[in-house]
Amino acid sequence: MANIDQVWKEYCAFEQGVNKASGEKIASDRLRDYNNVKKISKELETMIKGIIRISIPIPPQNTPAEKRQLDLWNKYINWEKCNPLNCEDCYVLSQRVIYAYEQLLQNFSFHTYIWLSATQYIEQFYRKLLSEGDQTRATELSRTCRDIYRRGVNGPMHDNLIIHLCYADFEETF
Repeated sequence: MANIDQVWKEYCAFEQGVNKASGEKIASDRLRDYNNVKKISKELETMIKGIIRISIPIPPQNTPAEKRQLDLWNKYINWEKCNPLNCEDCYVLSQRVIYAYEQLLQNFSFHTYIWLSATQYIEQFYRKLLSEGDQTRATELSRTCRDIYRRGVNGPMHDNLIIHLCYADFEETF
């Protein structure tokens, strides 16, 4: 998060402006959260450094630059999967990871394994939410997965038999 130090200073000034005594206590109580956010923000900055987020998707070329970008993206997605924010709600975590996959698919939409990895991840969380009894959120994940499959089979993966078979299996299973 850009300018996190400035936001913290403004927050402390606001709290002290409302009530100096309680403002200092509230700010000191939130200092741990601020330090945690600052640490995670720096980790995120390190993770996404070097990632080119806006590029025209082309079929795999196997160039060193392409491999480097894929490595950086995979490192970032794995970092998100490790739950650095310590989200207690697995649905929120899944949304962060899905967002990362969506960004990756915008740049590397001709790579089969990325489509499969994204949909398998969503299916995994779908099952987890169902086992926890959260039908509403599980249905949302099912829709998201279906949308990703449809984008793939109607777009860059229209000739890819593996994606078509996985999509058919998904529709039969879910």
